Amino acid sequence: MATKIKNLRRPIIQTINGQPVTLLTVGYVSRALGRTKWTVKNWTRLGLLPPAPFLLRPGVPNTRRYLYPHGFVKCLAEIARQPYVIRRLDRNDWERFHAEVRQAYEKTIVPLLTAGVIDDADSMVHEDERRQAFIALT
Repeated sequence: MATKIKNLRRPIIQTINGQPVTLLTVGYVSRALGRTKWTVKNWTRLGLLPPAPFLLRPGVPNTRRYLYPHGFVKCLAEIARQPYVIRRLDRNDWERFHAEVRQAYEKTIVPLLTAGVIDDADSMVHEDERRQAFIALT
């Protein structure tokens, strides 16, 4: 992730459970997986990847950003280095990929969602039924 990528947003640092957490956009996820943003969004629609657990400006469609914690993106990068993912991800490998991603999600994201999210103004942000926290930043 050290090289410059066109239109890649800067990481966002938020306080979650009293600790700073770096949140990354879908561009970083696609870079970690070695796939395009379209593929990442399609895999999310298919259920291979979980929906982004955090949203930046959820009420403004043209500036909305889907965010993932840095730890989760690192886990995805490790999963992407597996031989079965490097090549084309066949339907036969979907279950294995989904299981590894779910394990990474449980390890890195669920602990962040259990106690709520605190934004810069130190106000709690609500979670919806899909366990998706919304971070409303200006």
